[in-house]
Parts: sequence; structure tokens; C-alpha cells
Amino acid sequence: MADRRLQDLGDEQPTPQCLQRIQHDLAELNADPPTGVFVSTEENDMTLLHAVIVGSWGTPIEGGFFRLVLKFPHDYPSRPPRVRFLTGVGKASFSGHIYSELVCLSVLGTAPGPSWNPAMNIGSLLVSIQSFLADGASERMRYNTVSIAVCDTLEDCLQNTDSPSVCLCSVQQMLKYFA
Repeated sequence: MADRRLQDLGDEQPTPQCLQRIQHDLAELNADPPTGVFVSTEENDMTLLHAVIVGSWGTPIEGGFFRLVLKFPHDYPSRPPRVRFLTGVGKASFSGHIYSELVCLSVLGTAPGPSWNPAMNIGSLLVSIQSFLADGASERMRYNTVSIAVCDTLEDCLQNTDSPSVCLCSVQQMLKYFA
């Protein structure tokens, strides 16, 4: 894995069932994508998924591009993916559910509450994250959203520090929103 922030996500060899389930989840996402949720797998590693969640309209995080990376364990869907939140790390907090890069959500095993169920999928997980981002956003987040979740994302794309598919998705959504 190229990014040092992802080194602790593991390098377990996925089972055929794991790969089949990831393919199924991705096919579902492509067939009926949730509004504002975009994903792309790493070119040489289907178990490493890049995601962009666009901040929900009518909220203080409206139009922001929140980048995450998901790493699937070898026995997915028996266990949930590990998730890192990459937007604004060390600059701003976009939610009380995010500490540094850690996404605190009960289904991920990082917060109290209902645990992961193998019937859950990539789409439902990303929609849950999108929901808590919008629900926890205060009006003071508007500046950070533009400064960090829009401008920094665009800068990362221009400097080629993000995956090409994440950049393409982000730029397309920026053009839709800001045009």
C-alpha cells in the first residue's frame, strides 16, 4: 500500500468469498448509487477502496468532499472493513464521530452500540457515515468545508496525491455543484 496512513490496515490475503462479496457490493453501488457517495477500488487491490462522500445539501457541510479509505479484512463480510477518514486530518474536526483518522461507529467496532452484521454492505456503511457527518455539523463548519473539504481536495488532485478515480469523481462533482 502506497500511503503510510494505510499501513496499519493490514495485508491479509482475501478469501474468494471476500472478493466475491466486494464485487457484489460494488455492483449494487454502481447499479443504484446513494446520492453523494462515490467509490473506486485500488487498481491492484480490490480490498482497498477509496470513497468520496459529498456533504448533504442544506447542511453546513454542503458541497464538501470527504475522503475515506476502506480496507476489507480477508474474511469480509464476517468482519467490517477498517475505515480511515482522510479529509482535514489535523486541521479540523468534521464530526464528533471522527478522531484523527478513526471513524467511530458501532458497526465498525469503534463505538458502543449495535455491531457489524454480515448483511450490511459497503453502501449502507457509507450512507451511515454520510448521515453522521450531516447530523453533527454545526454552522461553523461551513468555512472548514470550503477551505478543507473543497479546496484541499482540489489541490490534492492537482498535485496527483489522490487516486485518479477519486480525483475524477471529485472534480466532476465540483463542476456540478459550483458551475
